[in-house]
Amino acid sequence: MKKKFLALVLALAVAVGGTACGGKTNDGDAAATNTNTEGTVIVAMGSGFSTLDPGYVYEKYPQTIVNACYETLFKLHGDGTEPQPWLAESYAFSDDGLTLTVKLRPDVVFASGNPMTSADVAFSINRCKNLHGNPSFICDSIEQIETPDDSTVVFKLNQADSAIISKLTYQSLSILDSAVVKENGGTDAEDAASTDTAQEYLNNTSAGTGMYVMTSYIPNEQVVLEKNPNYWTESNNIEKYILNIQPDPNTQMMTLSTGDIDIAMNMTDDTMAELEGSENVQIVNDATKMIGFVMMNMDETYGGPVSDPKVQQAIRKALDYSGIQMICGEGTITPYDIIQVGFMGSKGERPVDYTNIEEAKQLLAEAGYPNGFDIDLTVSDLDMEGVALTDLAQKVKDDWLRSVLM
Repeated sequence: MKKKFLALVLALAVAVGGTACGGKTNDGDAAATNTNTEGTVIVAMGSGFSTLDPGYVYEKYPQTIVNACYETLFKLHGDGTEPQPWLAESYAFSDDGLTLTVKLRPDVVFASGNPMTSADVAFSINRCKNLHGNPSFICDSIEQIETPDDSTVVFKLNQADSAIISKLTYQSLSILDSAVVKENGGTDAEDAASTDTAQEYLNNTSAGTGMYVMTSYIPNEQVVLEKNPNYWTESNNIEKYILNIQPDPNTQMMTLSTGDIDIAMNMTDDTMAELEGSENVQIVNDATKMIGFVMMNMDETYGGPVSDPKVQQAIRKALDYSGIQMICGEGTITPYDIIQVGFMGSKGERPVDYTNIEEAKQLLAEAGYPNGFDIDLTVSDLDMEGVALTDLAQKVKDDWLRSVLM
């Protein structure tokens, strides 16, 4: 039985993502404190790596690594919201929208040198679906995948899905070298959730078509990516990325200041303010697609009191959205629901004055909880764009207590 959840959106955490980069002096020389090897870029990023196997990847930062080592049939370029063919060359839908036919590029090879074929595509997507990991739901509308020839993939859908092309951009649907993965225990069979043993292999190396190959992974410490010598299209001039896992923004700020790293990806408003005006440091502060929310189970067996729609609405009314935005930083907005502002289906932005403590109390009373109730709020100890989820959870707890006790 599938569990049914309701997503209660708190804040777009963070609408503004902070990154700082160490640069070069005006005459072209590297900054005096930067001792990095030419062609190597050292990056500090957040933590939270449970796996680097594309079929399981769902957290934020592993997707950055997967995106460098693997590629998908379709891709979003720059700030564009319209997916474009990448490993795919062209595509067409049937009149009833239930069949998607994709023609593959003929020139793509994996890092191993193996050519990419339709069999690799079918294997990769079926494997993600049958692993039953966090991202497997992306494949729910895919009923069957056919491969009439090496360059053609036919997706049979169980319902018309206007988002299927966008779903095929997701890193968990990256195309894997099926020969290599099978050699290391991989399977796309229906029982893959219990029989696939390739995750350990894919946690330590990569098997994709991407510009880079993962050559080293030390859990909670470092990931090393090196240029794929068999990359099939135009490459860049960076030979190696060293990704240091540094979840603390202050540590990132200090290592950037001393020249020990080139890019800090986990900055906060405070740490960026301290770097403002620093020589050879460029601050990139722009909108992201990151969204934070509270999940409440609508099945009373699991959710208890929060399965009641009136309690859910009471929680919405109890939260101090302006305070949450202050924690998340400049530029944060609060969407009305799980669909972020700017995406198809979004209901727009929730006003910051949406909070109404009296209405929250009334809703609680109507639901039969005039004095509130006790419930556990489970939270990850990770961060989003430099914002600790534990800080947001503490804010939610404080706001809820205020609505009950005031």
